[in-house]
Amino acid sequence: MTADSGKFLYEEIQELILEMVKTGKLQAGGKIPSLRETAQKLKTSVTTVMKAYMELERKGFIESRPKSGYFLVNTQMRRLPQPEATSPSPIPNPVSKFDLVMQLYYTMGKTSKISFAVAEPSSKLLPTDELAKMMKKAMAQTPNHSSYETIGGLPELKNQIAYHMLSNGITMPTDKMIITSGGSEAIYLALKILTKPGDSVIVESPCYFGYTNILHALGIYALELPTHPVTGIDKEALRRALMRDDVKAAIIQPNYNNPLGCLIPERDRQEITEMFRSSGAVIIEDDIYGDLPHEGERPSTLYQYDRESVIYVSSFSKTIAPGYRVAWMCSEKYLTPMFKYKASTTVDTVRPTQLALAEYLASGKYTRHLKKFRGTCASLVASFTNAISKYFPEGTRITRPKGGFILWLELPETADTLAIYQRASHEGIGFAPGTVFSSQDKYNNCMRINCAVVWNDETEMYLKRLGELCHKALKE
Repeated sequence: MTADSGKFLYEEIQELILEMVKTGKLQAGGKIPSLRETAQKLKTSVTTVMKAYMELERKGFIESRPKSGYFLVNTQMRRLPQPEATSPSPIPNPVSKFDLVMQLYYTMGKTSKISFAVAEPSSKLLPTDELAKMMKKAMAQTPNHSSYETIGGLPELKNQIAYHMLSNGITMPTDKMIITSGGSEAIYLALKILTKPGDSVIVESPCYFGYTNILHALGIYALELPTHPVTGIDKEALRRALMRDDVKAAIIQPNYNNPLGCLIPERDRQEITEMFRSSGAVIIEDDIYGDLPHEGERPSTLYQYDRESVIYVSSFSKTIAPGYRVAWMCSEKYLTPMFKYKASTTVDTVRPTQLALAEYLASGKYTRHLKKFRGTCASLVASFTNAISKYFPEGTRITRPKGGFILWLELPETADTLAIYQRASHEGIGFAPGTVFSSQDKYNNCMRINCAVVWNDETEMYLKRLGELCHKALKE
């Protein structure tokens, strides 16, 4: 922070670039000074300048072009509005789209050219080779690496997870933790002990379709509640539902929810947990994107506010290793019954992947990776947002997440994104159509876009083509 202005230096650099735009020194489409050039001129570090440029990119003022540098975006480009808060029916619904979701599962990851469909980072953005070396090293040092792991999970990994969370101000006792085969298994275990067929479970609307798959498998009804793309689940609707309905549990993503990317304000978190404590219902907190803020500190968890009414779930699937299928859950009250169900199904979680992740976390490389990957996510979301603003139809709305790597688009009401999806998939382009994110007949004009792919001219070309298909569908 500079003494004269009271602002951080990277903020002053942002203002300097914007002032050059106002005075005409920088023109739309023109290249701006390189990181090194600006750092030398202002006698500061390249890291500080990079932080300023990344923030300008996130805000849509500049864009990075591979091997070319940073360029000023057309300042006349339309800024797409955000979607408004959703308004689902307040009646619990049986989940009936399982077959459709399964069809999409088979095709979403199999597009021949590019997929914006599956919410996972490209392996090119992750330290895949380094993790493989870690696994080889860990297995060489563990003669019994091919043996069964203890049901609760590798103690060394649990210790490293606890240390990582504690470094972010979140206490997570290892004796209350279970390692699971992905976050979906953790949520399944939690629902299995909390509910029975015919019960109702609160979910945000729209919600991740993996949740509704689990609800379908367990015969549970989905009670969808209004959700705002910025602040998350509607508190008052939540209060009414807990008073009106015999709700057993809720699945809530407080940090950068999938698919809206919303972030529940800190001021609301304790109040939400108090509602559940009073009602006797339980929150299953899915914090899978919590490690991915675009800037600033990692947000808190609901689990911090109430260890009795919250079952905490998180995973490494979105940050480092989607295919390793390593997640964890914590609970003060329900550990024993969840442990029993784990023992009666998958028994344990794959040992070699746990060994590799424990080694990676212990090396300190995970923290360094996160610092870089957060910036990458912010930059990619900004690049996708700018391109969608250029190429998608008039009337399109788009979310502005402050973390994670997912965008939710709302096209004009007449659009049918399932039909657009089918056409796009024939051209080797994938995305997730909005209808699968609800148990109700909603979001037919919406789509979810995964931005965690390498950004280059080819990526922009396919995004442009997707925009053209949307234009074409609206004209028919």
